[in-house]
Amino acid sequence: MRSSPQAPSRLAAALGITILSAAAAFAVVSVEPRTLPAGTFERAAAPMPLRLAEGMSLEAANSLASAEVGAADQLAAMRAWNEAGRVPAKAGFHRTLVEPLGARISPSLWNESVGRRAGGGWTAISPRGTLVWGTSVAVEGASRLRLHLTDVTLPEGTRLWVYGFGEAGRAFDLEYLHPERGLWTPSVLGDRIHLEVEIPESARAGSWGFSIPEVAQIFDARGTGRYLSAEASPEDCLEFGSCYDATDFPGYNGAMHGVFNYVYEDGPDSFTCSAGLLNDTDAGTTKLWALTANHCISSTAADNSVEPLYNYYFVGCPWTGVNGDDGPVGATIRATRAIPDPDVTLMEMNTSGIDFSLTLLGWTTAPVGSGVTGFKLSHPVAKIPDSGDPNTYILPQMYSEHVSTNSPDFLCEDGDGTIETGEVTLANFIYTVTTLGTTVGGSSGSPIMLANGQVVGQLLGKCSAGSPDSCDYDVFNNLDGRFEKSFPYLASFLSPGAGGPCVPGPTTACIGTAGRFKVEGYMKDFAVPPNQFPLSVAQLGSDEVVSDDSAVMYAFSSANWELLIKVLNGCGLSNTYWVFYAATTNAEYVINVTDTQAGITKTYTNPAGVVSPAVTDTSAFATCP
Repeated sequence: MRSSPQAPSRLAAALGITILSAAAAFAVVSVEPRTLPAGTFERAAAPMPLRLAEGMSLEAANSLASAEVGAADQLAAMRAWNEAGRVPAKAGFHRTLVEPLGARISPSLWNESVGRRAGGGWTAISPRGTLVWGTSVAVEGASRLRLHLTDVTLPEGTRLWVYGFGEAGRAFDLEYLHPERGLWTPSVLGDRIHLEVEIPESARAGSWGFSIPEVAQIFDARGTGRYLSAEASPEDCLEFGSCYDATDFPGYNGAMHGVFNYVYEDGPDSFTCSAGLLNDTDAGTTKLWALTANHCISSTAADNSVEPLYNYYFVGCPWTGVNGDDGPVGATIRATRAIPDPDVTLMEMNTSGIDFSLTLLGWTTAPVGSGVTGFKLSHPVAKIPDSGDPNTYILPQMYSEHVSTNSPDFLCEDGDGTIETGEVTLANFIYTVTTLGTTVGGSSGSPIMLANGQVVGQLLGKCSAGSPDSCDYDVFNNLDGRFEKSFPYLASFLSPGAGGPCVPGPTTACIGTAGRFKVEGYMKDFAVPPNQFPLSVAQLGSDEVVSDDSAVMYAFSSANWELLIKVLNGCGLSNTYWVFYAATTNAEYVINVTDTQAGITKTYTNPAGVVSPAVTDTSAFATCP
């Protein structure tokens, strides 16, 4: 980023006006943290894998050379990207298998003998009467691996696992299967990953399958076997989180269980950022809301590959071990805003199978003034100290402190390629001077917290007026998107009933009085199991088919419009807002219409195979005016 000089006294005055006017639109909302004990989320008992591939062969079905030998160009590109401070940080890259693997399950396989080779793996009939297919992939010297399944056609009730040598299997399912039939497995530590797929006996008459064209090699400190010595100091000015506690940061104990690392797949690379779990005002439900940065993740094409690592920190100071709880794959982006807004994304995380304790962090929409100390735990991507290894790895939690200023020596703007979007204003971002520790690639998205642990923003990054050295505190600003400015876009999720504007997007139509009503939803096709497609706003050329009161949407093809929907102001006649729509389909659908001012959602559905009726709901929302 480039700097833009400006007079400090004029900056402070302008900032005060902007914040006061913004605060007037919403009353200050403050939420306390909430501890989720182990067992909060139901975990259905599931059988363990047969470990078919591991038992049938000591050799992997597909092996790749080390990255230094077989992917030197990708390794060099990742190093260059991270060393240049580009964001989000790269945690790894995808490697094409020499011989792509693929399971093709036909009815005849059910009658074959145990141990049959098929599609680069092995098949067997389990004691449960199910058909099992297993395979394995090895990458020399790898610290963490995950597989990409494509062209997935598997029946309901399919069970899947991945595991490493001597490790318990990590179960997953098809919930986060991409509409294009792609799925990323959970990852395993080490240089070999086994995959096992179990087809239910009830599906023996069908033909099923998938392909495995590539493996993601992720650089994770847990899997290197080259942990730091107990006396080692972090690289540069990074500070081990485990060397601090509540005497330094009163909110520390909650923060260490609320801040987490996540990896996702995009294009040919694996990316990583930090995030913070947030509490909400709805005492009747428990959801894992995750606050992170828009520049980290904003595309629903990537959120199904999100894999979180919770409670990832060193134990003790000097440390005596490393803790980490692997979370289930998959998230859903609920809201996202790019610069010049506060660079924020809110995800709803998958809770399937979580059996460990977590903390949902508290937050406040009170504006942050000047001279306030903010605290951070984050997961930087950096070299492992004292290891002699030139590669960068995802590290456990590191600690830093930052003091806010309303009169920075310079403002930050787009320009040098570090953060490649828009202007970063004092109105929408907290400018801070770092006083202890630092943030580097991988820290993006981490929450900045007050002393009591309440979140007031999330990390965009830093900009420098001189040296790019992350330890030269005098020449760079740390930048966090202001939570009070993000809140209007997050309010309907974090504080139902608090209201907030509808934010138009490819799968969101904002219609009715001043765009007050948000329309979202999905349709399913007639495949077995069905594929789910989001409703998307139709376009004519470059123009969206949206008027003040109405929208046209499609699901399966942009040339095949499925839905005309409108919200009318009937307050003068029935003291309600009306929802009218017509869907020209017999597909299953769900349509959610939300009054963002009242925080109320009305859901309309249609079962598969039934021709959708025209709907004229004149009592949809009794929320006038």
